[in-house]
Amino acid sequence: MSVLAIDLEQFVRDPYGTGIQRVLQGMARHWPNDILQAQFVIPWDNELALLDSEQATALLDLPFKDHPDDVDLRFVIRDHLADLQPVRLDLGRLLALVDGWFLPEVSYLDQVLNRAE
Repeated sequence: MSVLAIDLEQFVRDPYGTGIQRVLQGMARHWPNDILQAQFVIPWDNELALLDSEQATALLDLPFKDHPDDVDLRFVIRDHLADLQPVRLDLGRLLALVDGWFLPEVSYLDQVLNRAE
């Protein structure tokens, strides 16, 4: 079965910045893994964390939960990511596993564009 990497770095860096959170949430929640397997990808230290649809949904649900006004959601996401204990790979190993790369939102971040390339 083919595997698609779905890059979520833009969301992690700016969870409220693009207005696409509900789209990402819906993709994770309803992804047709029986047709095309998805691995949601987030940079973590010098590696990439791989999330399945269930883990990605849990992470993408965070902006829609109540948080104190003074909490930086980026840190909440990072803490929750650690709790999920995702598989972590370097880019070379990940690219050997996937058949395609998907940027679900516009990104101008060089590292995101370089990965997609």
